[in-house]
Amino acid sequence: MDKGVERRAARRFSMSLPVKVRFSAGGDMAEKQGETRDVSFRGLYFLIEGNPDAGSSIEFVLTLPRQITQAGDVNIRCYARVLRVEPHNGRHGVAARIDRYEFLKLKKYHCEEFSLRFRTDRSNFAERRFFRDPRISDFFKDWEKGEPLNLTYSTADPRSSDFHGHARFTLARSIVSVQLRWVEGSIKKSKDARPPFADELFPWVNRFFAPNVYNAFVTASYSFPRSRYDSRLALPWVSPPFLPVSSKLRKRPRMIVGMTMREIIRGASRATFEIEEFEGEALWVMIRASYKEKLVRLAPDNILPEFDKIVGEYIFKR
Repeated sequence: MDKGVERRAARRFSMSLPVKVRFSAGGDMAEKQGETRDVSFRGLYFLIEGNPDAGSSIEFVLTLPRQITQAGDVNIRCYARVLRVEPHNGRHGVAARIDRYEFLKLKKYHCEEFSLRFRTDRSNFAERRFFRDPRISDFFKDWEKGEPLNLTYSTADPRSSDFHGHARFTLARSIVSVQLRWVEGSIKKSKDARPPFADELFPWVNRFFAPNVYNAFVTASYSFPRSRYDSRLALPWVSPPFLPVSSKLRKRPRMIVGMTMREIIRGASRATFEIEEFEGEALWVMIRASYKEKLVRLAPDNILPEFDKIVGEYIFKR
């Protein structure tokens, strides 16, 4: 097929979307925040302060809106190749062809659950617009009185995502507390279900909060089968007194003492890494990190790849 015809067949949308791009510049890897000008399923044009090398490979996370997906907002990681780079009002305009998409999957990272918690003044929450949704509008008065609002988000398409979501909103003394959880395992959506679904939970919640800097806490828990993975850490064995003796066991199971270490994670003001193991079962890992960032920076698509680098320093495949 003629490439000119193929390019014209891909419908383009003129829209400005935030995009974080990892690219090669002069032999070094860089990461910059930019914004799109045109987007299609096969390519995009974005503006950025960096200067990617023409012909090089780039990686970016993009939230595709429903105008493109014909469903709800979808966060995807994209891998593309730079076609051209040109000056543009003090920045650089970059045209790139998307080679492949990668939808967020917790199983890829061996992550069983990812959670985000933050608190903010009530004035930063567009509560009237949030509770305008007829599915939750009846709960507004109870929420104002301090009753937590708990919501569950089903899986839009098990082929592209392997998790469901939970959200908890609480109001106390003019402070709104929010907890978002992405949990491994699909929950089938009902026939009359409407967005948002689990894979669009974060951008949906984000749109109801002011674009301020928030104090937020992120937790990710992981599980690695002991038969295929091992730890680079030499940990002492002890018999935990708090575990009951099973009728099928002659003695208490041994357990590796959980080690807690401080870690340096980019953007986090504080972070800890914990690891423990029950003999013959699995390695359990948990990362906790505190951030002072805008919410858009704390999406699972952004945080999990960074956490994965830390996990890879301690856990390896046999």
